[in-house]
Amino acid sequence: MGEFRDQGPPMETREILLEADKVSVVFERLADGKIRVTASCWDDAKVIWQNQVLEVALIASRSVWCASKAGSP
Repeated sequence: MGEFRDQGPPMETREILLEADKVSVVFERLADGKIRVTASCWDDAKVIWQNQVLEVALIASRSVWCASKAGSP
């Protein structure tokens, strides 16, 4: 199995995009290094910029999806 990296800042400091027990997600590559993320429970897609990170964590048996900026878009 892979190695775990040191944790970054607490998830409370990041933009939480989704908390769910079950979800279907679609990733679409866009121009300029962006990724469009669509989830079955969202009305609109989210865009992850080239300098952002999309993180998925399992907290108390729930999936939590967060986007954190590494810099300005």
